Amino acid sequence: MISQIDEIKVIEKDFDTGTTSTYNVGEEYTGNVVLDLGEALPEWIRLELVVTDVKVDEEPVLLHKQSFEYRSSEGSKAHYTIRIIPTIPGFFHYGIRIVPVHPLLPGGVEMSLVRWL
Repeated sequence: MISQIDEIKVIEKDFDTGTTSTYNVGEEYTGNVVLDLGEALPEWIRLELVVTDVKVDEEPVLLHKQSFEYRSSEGSKAHYTIRIIPTIPGFFHYGIRIVPVHPLLPGGVEMSLVRWL
């Protein structure tokens, strides 16, 4: 898994609005990500959206974490989608991370192998 996580490439990352745009509370937004998994299998990968509160001189506070839904594969390319509906107003940071999940990993997940997009 260590060598396979390094081989994963982002082919496409598409969201309803960009990273600096406004998201309205109560409205639905979708996101799509296409990864080239190389030798990894889709069931070994979890793609997650992570939303944190940002305050000056403080550690980020996790507000929301949501997994993307695996949709399909074409060879080594895997398609993922997410639907989000913001529920609270404010200024937040968000990121997308690849989390390896495999029965042979301790606890099923190895956080030291997490990659951020």
